[in-house]
Amino acid sequence: MLTFSIWAALKNPRVQSWLIQKITNYVASTLKTELTIGNIDADLFNHLLLNKVVLKDRKSDTLLYAGSVKLYLSDLLFIRKTATITALRLEQVKLNVKRTGKDSTFNFQFILDELGGSKTGSSQGGSWQLNIQKVYLTAVAVKWMDDKGPSIEGSLAQAQFDFNSTDFKHHKLLVNDIHLNEPKLCIQSNRLPQRLVYRSQHDSIIEQQQFDSIKLNPAHWFISLKTFEISAGQFTYADQQQDTGKHFSTHQMDVAGINLSLNQLLLHDDTIKGVFNELSFAEHRGFQLNHLTTHFEINPQNIVLNELAVITPYSHLGNRVSLAFNQLSDLANFVDLVHFETHFANSLIGVEDLRFFTDLPSYLNEPLLINGLVAGTVGNIKGSKLELAMGASFFKGKFKLKGLPDITNTYIDFTTEQLQSSGDAVLTFLPQTQNPELLHRLGQLYFQGNFSGFISDFVAQGTLQTS
Repeated sequence: MLTFSIWAALKNPRVQSWLIQKITNYVASTLKTELTIGNIDADLFNHLLLNKVVLKDRKSDTLLYAGSVKLYLSDLLFIRKTATITALRLEQVKLNVKRTGKDSTFNFQFILDELGGSKTGSSQGGSWQLNIQKVYLTAVAVKWMDDKGPSIEGSLAQAQFDFNSTDFKHHKLLVNDIHLNEPKLCIQSNRLPQRLVYRSQHDSIIEQQQFDSIKLNPAHWFISLKTFEISAGQFTYADQQQDTGKHFSTHQMDVAGINLSLNQLLLHDDTIKGVFNELSFAEHRGFQLNHLTTHFEINPQNIVLNELAVITPYSHLGNRVSLAFNQLSDLANFVDLVHFETHFANSLIGVEDLRFFTDLPSYLNEPLLINGLVAGTVGNIKGSKLELAMGASFFKGKFKLKGLPDITNTYIDFTTEQLQSSGDAVLTFLPQTQNPELLHRLGQLYFQGNFSGFISDFVAQGTLQTS
């Protein structure tokens, strides 16, 4: 009888109005901001359904709107400051993140401060102690407006999060799994990076881009995630200051059909590591990734991919890649600022894939089989302990390439321990030669020595044998 009376009271409009007032007053006193709720339905103090929820930031702009918020919890938040949310469902969500030129933080920082206990001058920690078990999101739209960085828009059809434990105060999350369905992320950069000037004690001036000090984990979170999955994702990036031309570029990207499966993800200090079980996507210029697996580790100066396997319609690559840079912002200028080291093991590279990244002569159509080490920057590459095979040609030795991605003006220096080819194969590389019949009659070719010059104008020095 008592249970029925409580249930009936919670259905009373006056009781619901009182409950709305209690919740909004609690949020207002705790977060120092405004919360409005259209209507509410409560069930025995462990189930809340809130409709048309609006949370303002501290400048009275809408930070969050949710058409529906459904909570299953141990106790109502305004009764106890410690609560376990067994399930949280949000539908029709709109999130508006802002940072103006005068602000040092984003408009949601006050919530993180309250949850994590990082308020300036406070040693008491946050007022809320929440343990969240499951979160379900449907129809989410996000706008990220930053006067000091790029503008970002995102959306999400569905998402679910399964937490083992959540400790916001000590910045610790243990997560069982996360699944995102049809996430879309669009980033537009339409301004040149601001530059800061620092003066040392010796009055020297050092110019450094604003984002050179990007950190992966400035708040020192510890996050462990067993499984992370993305289905049918989309990512676009456009730098309005860059003219990228027809080839793939990190300044202009439009990637669709992103499917990702990731396991054993760990974020600790400034390092992220985990295992890619699956990654596939299609880029709008035509490049397609069918399959990628690797064990990875990322920090502010390095990206390392071990046990790497990459499969496209024309290529398969392995087995190790490492990238080194001074700061994360260098990745935006990959060609010039990122040093890579790639260990190839029985890798096959199709020229169809290479043409998405650089111009190649039309007569190059055979795939390249490669073993060995290739390192440097895109504009200055060195290869060592190499074994290369293309068609009827085989090369063993080392090389230097300076000038890519413009292959026509790239200087080439090959040192050959062993080069085996044929006159017909050479004719493939020199289709405009004046004596094609002479090359044909040479038969098999064996060369040891050096090639240097450009793809259409080179000098060979060494010992040549023919059949």
